[in-house]
Amino acid sequence: MSKNYFALLGLDPQFDVDATVLHQRYVEAQQVLNQENARATSSLERMECAQKIADLNTGYGCLKEDIARAYHLLFLAEGQHFDEDGVTFQDPQVLQEILDLHEAMSDADSVQKQSLMRQLTDRLHVCFADLKNAFESYDRDHVLTHLRRYSYFIKAQKDFEAQLQPLDRAC
Repeated sequence: MSKNYFALLGLDPQFDVDATVLHQRYVEAQQVLNQENARATSSLERMECAQKIADLNTGYGCLKEDIARAYHLLFLAEGQHFDEDGVTFQDPQVLQEILDLHEAMSDADSVQKQSLMRQLTDRLHVCFADLKNAFESYDRDHVLTHLRRYSYFIKAQKDFEAQLQPLDRAC
């Protein structure tokens, strides 16, 4: 991840990215690179173009995911890689909130589970806004704190969605 994926796609480096604009830039860049590849006459030119296409695909994949995009912004700002592996999250308030959600979800009927998912979605919107604000004022410690919170709630959302899938199929 040594490239600036925002620059590759002609975007300003910021956490809150318009998904439609991101996709449009990706498609435009793909078209340019496909034309460049078609004009390539040597195997070296084709290899270089293939690498650009691979970088573009990697960049698009990174920027379309909130958490990956946040880690990429941290890399751009700090010049070092950050990831959540090996990091113990110790915010007792968030941990308790997630434990309470898990407990409520395990005891809930299908209507209650849908309500809990809406609550979780609302919480994710707040976490997203907090993370966006942390990036705008760029305080690394606040960014990392809010990123870890957001990551925890995203993981909880995926867990709950997995629990809801059997309910969706039963209907």
